[in-house]
Amino acid sequence: MGYEVRMVVATTFRDEEGSTLFRRDGFDYVFVKADFYLGKLDYDGPYHALLDKARVEEERRYYFYAKDYDGEELKVKKDPYDDYIQRLEVADVIEALEAGLEDWPDHVHSKAVIAALREYQEAWKDSPREDLIVLHYGY
Repeated sequence: MGYEVRMVVATTFRDEEGSTLFRRDGFDYVFVKADFYLGKLDYDGPYHALLDKARVEEERRYYFYAKDYDGEELKVKKDPYDDYIQRLEVADVIEALEAGLEDWPDHVHSKAVIAALREYQEAWKDSPREDLIVLHYGY
């Protein structure tokens, strides 16, 4: 049993003092770099354990802009389950997806996302004012 997972790779910006820029009405705006659809992931695997932990610990809220099927721009703060978009750290997502491959060794979506996340991680490792993050969106 599982449900569909979408991951948005994004960046947040900080000023020289480390405060998040682009914070409005209690939400941090993120700049989308990539959008991945992983298909179905199981409810009780390593990725969902990471997600459950993030739901408990995360107090910040995030949003991004996307287009709907009619081309209208939407401000996305929640997923279709009415859950807020959850922030996950890139290294934690890679670790959880790799662990999940033990149960689903042929899950090609996970393999592709792991490879892409490693490339993004390398590209952003020295960014002085951008934080590379992953946002979870269930649908």
